[in-house]
Amino acid sequence: MARLYDLENTYLKIQSMIENDDELLNDTLDSIDFKHDFEDKLIGYGKVVLNIKSDVDAIKAEEQRLAKRRKSMESKIDYLQGIMLDAMKLVDVKTINDPILTIKLRNNKRVSILDETKISDKYLVPQQPKISKSDIRKDIASGIEVDGAELTEYQSLNIK
Repeated sequence: MARLYDLENTYLKIQSMIENDDELLNDTLDSIDFKHDFEDKLIGYGKVVLNIKSDVDAIKAEEQRLAKRRKSMESKIDYLQGIMLDAMKLVDVKTINDPILTIKLRNNKRVSILDETKISDKYLVPQQPKISKSDIRKDIASGIEVDGAELTEYQSLNIK
């Protein structure tokens, strides 16, 4: 079976023959089954794409399952550490030593925001504004003119 780029080259040669030499074109068309080879090749590519999409979906599902499991485990860690912290504070134990691990209470400092409106602008983190294409699409579709944007048509490949 021919490769897709070979079929594309064959197609370009046939197109050139159409423009230049009718007799050579007829001989060439009789000797090849371009359409059949071309369609077979694209169907094969389509099947590969569907298989890869199936693998991608399975990987996404596994990622979601693992992310859910990770979050559950992280919550369990936070819960257990909270219980340990509360117990050590209650009993007034600062350090527990073991051959495998050491557990210590540590004093930390963190910033608590009491009133966001009183915080100076110098502490604000600048962020790049993001354009909502879905909102623009809805507005244009409903007849609202949006400067700097338009709905454009394009072709995409759909394999089912």
